[in-house]
Amino acid sequence: MPKEQGTQNLKPKKEKFEAIPVPGPRRTGRVKWYNPVKGYGFIVPDEPIPGLPRNKDLFLHFSAFLKHTGIQVGPNAVVSFTIGTRKGGLVAMAVETDYD
Repeated sequence: MPKEQGTQNLKPKKEKFEAIPVPGPRRTGRVKWYNPVKGYGFIVPDEPIPGLPRNKDLFLHFSAFLKHTGIQVGPNAVVSFTIGTRKGGLVAMAVETDYD
């Protein structure tokens, strides 16, 4: 039985990373770790964030950087950010590095 045309190369689409902004001030923190190959990492906030347990880090996705220079961040890089919410919880948004 022949394959239908156009169906042999179908791959599931990756889910686009989207977060809903949470009203509030810009915050600061330090990058705990960031893997540019995988495109994600975590931020340790300088101050407690309502809704985020004190010992939990904030998820950082590569699309959250305002400028491409942020994609090169390393451990302990100082960043400022806003908070967003996503199905998995709170995430960093509008991230800027100390050298942007």
